[in-house]
Amino acid sequence: MLCPSPDEDGSGEISWSEFVAFQVRIVRTLDVEGIRQEFHQLDQNEDGKISRTEFMRASLKRVHVWHLCMYTISKTAVPHQVMLKQTSDGANM
Repeated sequence: MLCPSPDEDGSGEISWSEFVAFQVRIVRTLDVEGIRQEFHQLDQNEDGKISRTEFMRASLKRVHVWHLCMYTISKTAVPHQVMLKQTSDGANM
C-alpha cells in the first residue's frame, strides 16, 4: 500500500470517526475545528461520509490549484542567473 487508508472498515467511504482517527494518527493534528471544516469541504452531499468520488473531486481540484500556483510562480520568478549578474566593477546586482 502506497499510503495508509482512512477507510478503516473497508466500506469505500470515510466516516467522521475514521476521518478524525486518520487526522490524529497520520497528520498528527488535534485541531478539531480544522478537521471539521476539512470534512465538510470533502463531504459534498452532506451525508456524513466522504465517498471515493467526493475525495477524488477534491483531490483533482487541489492538484489543479497547485499546478496553477506553480505555473504562476514559474512565469513571475526571476531566474537565479539574472539575480546573480555582476556589474562591471564585480559587485553583485
